[in-house]
Amino acid sequence: MRFVVPEKKKLVYEMTIPIRWGDMDAMSHINNTLYFRYMETARIDWCQSIGIVPEAEGGQGIVIVNAYCTFRQQLRY
Repeated sequence: MRFVVPEKKKLVYEMTIPIRWGDMDAMSHINNTLYFRYMETARIDWCQSIGIVPEAEGGQGIVIVNAYCTFRQQLRY
């Protein structure tokens, strides 16, 4: 399944996440699974910035329906 991203995208939130030495794999580039962890960190930070805090038990929160990443080039430490 291919998802087409609209040309006129709206930037909702942006943050800087420091890359840790341990984020690299044996080939000296950032492991592909870490991109989703970075997106998770940004999502939580964004929710907190707009006042949405998920409730621990029996509460409500934001649900991710679909997540994907198009890898354009390697990211190195």
